[in-house]
Amino acid sequence: MKKSMKSKLFFLFLLLAMVPAVLICWLVVTKTNESFTTVMSKSQLETKEMIEQQLQSEMDELLDITKLYAEDEELTEQFSNMDRGKLGETVTPIFSRVQIEHDWNVFEYGNVDGTVFYRGHNPAEFGDDKSDKEAIQAALNKDEIVGLESGNSGLTIRAFVPVIADGEVIGTLQTGLKPEVVNNIANFHDGVGINIINKDREVIISSAQSDGKLDTEAQENVEGAFEGREITSNNKDKWKYYMPLYDPAQTTVVGVIEIIEDVSFLTSINEEIFRSILVIAIIIAIIIGLIAWLVSDRFTKPIKKITGIMSEIENGNLKNEWAGKTSTDELGVLVNAVINTQDTLRNMIEKVQQLSQFVRRETVEMKQAFEDINLSSDQIASKMDEIADGTEVQADTTANIAEKMNQFTYKVKHANENGNMLFHSAEQLEGITDNGSKLMKQSIDQINFTNGEIKETVRKVTELENQTKEITTIIQVIQNISEQTNLLALNAAIEAARAGEEGKGFAVVADEVRKLSEQVSHSIGDVTAILEKLQADTSEVAKALTDGSEKLVQGTEQIGETGNSFNSIQQSVISMMKSTEKISESFHQILENSSDISESVESIAAISEQSAAGIEETAASAAETSQSINNITGTIKGLEKMSIELESLVDKFQV
Repeated sequence: MKKSMKSKLFFLFLLLAMVPAVLICWLVVTKTNESFTTVMSKSQLETKEMIEQQLQSEMDELLDITKLYAEDEELTEQFSNMDRGKLGETVTPIFSRVQIEHDWNVFEYGNVDGTVFYRGHNPAEFGDDKSDKEAIQAALNKDEIVGLESGNSGLTIRAFVPVIADGEVIGTLQTGLKPEVVNNIANFHDGVGINIINKDREVIISSAQSDGKLDTEAQENVEGAFEGREITSNNKDKWKYYMPLYDPAQTTVVGVIEIIEDVSFLTSINEEIFRSILVIAIIIAIIIGLIAWLVSDRFTKPIKKITGIMSEIENGNLKNEWAGKTSTDELGVLVNAVINTQDTLRNMIEKVQQLSQFVRRETVEMKQAFEDINLSSDQIASKMDEIADGTEVQADTTANIAEKMNQFTYKVKHANENGNMLFHSAEQLEGITDNGSKLMKQSIDQINFTNGEIKETVRKVTELENQTKEITTIIQVIQNISEQTNLLALNAAIEAARAGEEGKGFAVVADEVRKLSEQVSHSIGDVTAILEKLQADTSEVAKALTDGSEKLVQGTEQIGETGNSFNSIQQSVISMMKSTEKISESFHQILENSSDISESVESIAAISEQSAAGIEETAASAAETSQSINNITGTIKGLEKMSIELESLVDKFQV
């Protein structure tokens, strides 16, 4: 089914407006999701880096203090002399102090063969072999290393440094922190759940925000972390990160830290933003649909009425009237031009009808007159026969001939005058038809001009640009949502500040939410740029109006056909003028012949002895006159036929 111009304009306006609206909504949703992902990824990364920094800080501090004691000359001398008693007296107060000040729980000297020489934390036990430990061998190779070890009490930080005397390694010094140092990391980060998992895949410590349990997915991720991979697992409510912890030799994973961040709050905000955008998109679609319908209806209604009037004119109805108000814009000018064209055409047809009727009446009269003339010619021929039979009645017959010739001359003269009148009428008719053709051409030029004006209306379609500014109101709604989100983030930051140290993590999230709100505000600037592009794209609406101008071109073609009919009428009138001119010439010749006949009759009356010659001349003239009259009669019949055709051409118009 062929679509109407109204539906084409409606779908075109709807498409031009909906595409930017959908792009805007998609852009806002995409930017929001990207910002959400960025915020959470950044928060997760910051938490990971903070844990790594805490561990590294504790390790660096332990390693630095350990190196100081390994370089202590008194301790080195006592260890070099293998004097366990004096070494114990020196180490005991040192170990007591570092236990309190630095949370140490290990202070151990080892021999170059890897056996334990002295334990400050358990002096009674020594001599056990630890040469198989990679950390011990690394220290014996003059490497200073620090890392994590997993034991019965949990994960602890251990440092291994060589003890050097006279440039040679004489043993190792191993120190370690209490497991609580590592465990405190789990409870240090408020708002973040942390589980510390040992090499047996057991949760040995968990923060208050964690339930301390590992589901199937978490167990699989833990296994991956023990293989040395850093793993991220995200879902709607929680983002998890699994960080492997290595031994001092950095070769074996001895534990895993599971970082759990609750994102349900931000997810709910993101969903609320999406729902708001969806509602706004629906409202925009309804408003745009209504505007597109009204605009397309305003353009197509007058054009449909004009097309109907042009169809009626094509069918011969010239009594059409415009129903409704006439606007002052280009469509109004077009309506007035069509109605004026119809009125001009109706007046011209009426004049042509009147002229064709007049020509027909005059033709009938001329036909009757020439029939009378033909009858008179027959009578003349009969009289010539009577004259030929006897000259005795010559005088009477001559008198009758003279009388008949006078009548004949009078009728011929009258017919000649009628022929002249017919010729002048034909000239007037030709002038009228020529004027009608000119008016028809002017009508076609007017419609072509109107078509140009319709094309000019394409420029006015750019007014749609102003309507797109209404979308700014919708964007303001998004701006308000952004401001409300910013206010919510500010309130959250205030509450976090009130919570003190426990609210620091939440303050970070609130600050990121505020940044998210600012990014939404920047996105609104992008939306404004898209709207400006929309204003440029409205020029494509001119294509739809071009379809309307094609309807006018069809109307021009229809009026052109009417103009062709007028050209045919004009050609018929010109032909009639030529025929009438020939009739006038024939009448003139008949008058001349009638004069000759009268002279011949007078000559017969004056000179009877020349009667025979006069009779022969009269008979010849009568025959010639009869032939001329027959020719004129045929011409008049042709003129009558053309007048009938002219009436049939104009009768199809209802005036």
